[in-house]
Amino acid sequence: MPEVHQPPALLTGSLRDRLDRFDRGAFDQAEWRARADEWSRAADTRYRACAELRPLPASELPIAIGVKDTVDVGGLPTRLGLRRFRHYPARSARVLDRVRAGAVNAKVVTTELNIGLGSGCRNPLLPQIDPAGSSTGSAVAVAAGICDLSLGTDVLGSIRWPAGRCGVVGLRTTHDPDLLDGILPLSPSMDAVGWVTRTADDLAVLWDRLGLGVAESAAGQDRRRGRRIGVVTEVGAGTVEPAIERAWLRTAAALGAAGHEVCEVSVGELWQWR
Repeated sequence: MPEVHQPPALLTGSLRDRLDRFDRGAFDQAEWRARADEWSRAADTRYRACAELRPLPASELPIAIGVKDTVDVGGLPTRLGLRRFRHYPARSARVLDRVRAGAVNAKVVTTELNIGLGSGCRNPLLPQIDPAGSSTGSAVAVAAGICDLSLGTDVLGSIRWPAGRCGVVGLRTTHDPDLLDGILPLSPSMDAVGWVTRTADDLAVLWDRLGLGVAESAAGQDRRRGRRIGVVTEVGAGTVEPAIERAWLRTAAALGAAGHEVCEVSVGELWQWR
């Protein structure tokens, strides 16, 4: 069995519980920062998840946030996964409008220009398995306990592959050009931002708390009130595991109940080629 290297429980418990105690004034933020900074330095030496790591701020929520190194953060260099490139942005990317730049304690590793092979990161869950990319550091940093939340990008799986291999939760959000300003473009018609947390509940808590994925744009908010969502018909008829089919049906029903227009679409032979 591989050696187990676990972060302190103070850093990996439920974020819902942590923020509730913080709101009640029952959370020792100074102790948390000290333990988190100490652990982050040691864990990054081991797992090599960060391109830039700085101490946690004293005046923010008790959340450690990482951002992929192809996404601009004011006050931190953007390297694009390259050894000799440095860009110092004047402002953070649009998707971070509701996340203060000072709250970001890590720029996390990506493969070169999103397309290179090999990130140099080590998988905290299964060291013998490559953590994949291109948002490698986003998943590794969360799995290693360096970050509670990490931002990455995803075209065909760049958030979901590393998250799956590192045993954490990765969400690729809907493609939205409004959120891509300040992010290295790879496929402008398919680029999407994505978030990584330890659990789905952590993601739900932070989604509400930080307004993740919502830029400061009234037009963008209006556009999100109702979407036309395609439900792939090939998912049914015994083509997937029963549990997956049930989850698919529940999700489609919930989207309809939330006011979205749900319509059936067929992807034909693409379903067999997936």
